[in-house]
Amino acid sequence: SRGVPLKGIHGTPTLEAQRKRFLGSGHWQRAEAHTMLEVYQSFLDKTDLRRVERLEIFDEFEEWNMIQ
Repeated sequence: SRGVPLKGIHGTPTLEAQRKRFLGSGHWQRAEAHTMLEVYQSFLDKTDLRRVERLEIFDEFEEWNMIQ
């Protein structure tokens, strides 16, 4: 454990459960859910990614991928 509790993990343990939670609230007609890795690889601006990848906090991408 990294000491970061995922308090909503039991109520919405999957991406599909998370999507259904949003749709079931009645506030949205459409909802998508993605992993952090999908967002990182597919939705973020590539120029911003290169800048962020130079930061020390993201020095170990292997470890970042392991906590996904």
